[in-house]
Amino acid sequence: MTERETAEERGAENRLIRVLRDFGMTRSIIVLFLFYLLTQAWFLGLPMGQLFSGILVRFGMNGILALAMVPTIHAGMGPNFALPLGVVCGLVGGTAAMEMGLRGWPSFLFALLSGALLGGLMGWLYALLLNRIKGQEMTVGTYCGFSIVSLMCIFWTLAPYTNAEMIWAYGGTGLRNTISLTGWFVFSDNMSEILRIVISNGIILYALTRREAVA
Repeated sequence: MTERETAEERGAENRLIRVLRDFGMTRSIIVLFLFYLLTQAWFLGLPMGQLFSGILVRFGMNGILALAMVPTIHAGMGPNFALPLGVVCGLVGGTAAMEMGLRGWPSFLFALLSGALLGGLMGWLYALLLNRIKGQEMTVGTYCGFSIVSLMCIFWTLAPYTNAEMIWAYGGTGLRNTISLTGWFVFSDNMSEILRIVISNGIILYALTRREAVA
């Protein structure tokens, strides 16, 4: 082996080591653990199509939540601040659209607009709170997130929703834990199937759109 070939091999090894170092030990452990779980699922005969479909759905959902933290990081507040508030405002907008009987684009646009307006108001109030407790943002922000989630659990139970597809059938009041969005929003029925893997085009497209908007 010539010195040139030896140098090229060393360069390739160094590039591989650099890529692995940049990728990080944490990501490597997560990827290996995911590969291990999928391998075990395949040996156990679990439906791989459903597993990969669920992975893609969770990827889109978590991607949207991760992008929602970017504005607060740019504002110097840190991650996770007011994220529960934003999620709750979006849920209120979405359920309000369904309660009004809107479907397709009107339902989607109304949920976006109402959620954004309510989120803007809540964000302004939350900013006033943070300005009054400078130095204790982490503690108060954490308790505020837990408090709004607990408060909204009471709201979902007592709110006067009447849509039969949203409320509990045996009681007639309170929202269900899980609500089907099929037929309500413009992207909820937009699915593709590749190798028995159902891909939600809507949530992936929305996540990519949010990424470009944030960037």
